[in-house]
Amino acid sequence: MSSTNKNKLIALAFFLVFPLFLAEAVHSFETGGIQVISPASSETLKVLKLLFAIIAGITFCIPWVLYKRIKSYQPKHDLLIAKFNVGNPGLMLGYSFLFSPVIYGIVLFFVGISISEFYYYVGVSFIGALAWGIFNFRRM
Repeated sequence: MSSTNKNKLIALAFFLVFPLFLAEAVHSFETGGIQVISPASSETLKVLKLLFAIIAGITFCIPWVLYKRIKSYQPKHDLLIAKFNVGNPGLMLGYSFLFSPVIYGIVLFFVGISISEFYYYVGVSFIGALAWGIFNFRRM
């Protein structure tokens, strides 16, 4: 296995494990009864859930819609993302878009959604990272 493929595998493992780690952290918040933000009203929560679901769907689709641009992405400066040697810095950029549903889920959890609804966001991020990793192992 070349170092580039090894680094792609490490990036894939990180973006598969990190959402699960955040899910466990949020679960410990829930079982501990810790509330960071006061719960929103049910009407506000419905609007926020719809808004974040739409935004999560859009950010989930961005890596595939912009695949040719991401594939040709080369940073102008010596950024940290270029030091990972994944063969293409665009690979890491795609993972960052697919990680965003977890962040949206965390925000919604602290506003008032249930833990089971939060796990949907974690699942979307996990499946997206897995699909992006498999897609890139086959394409790049």
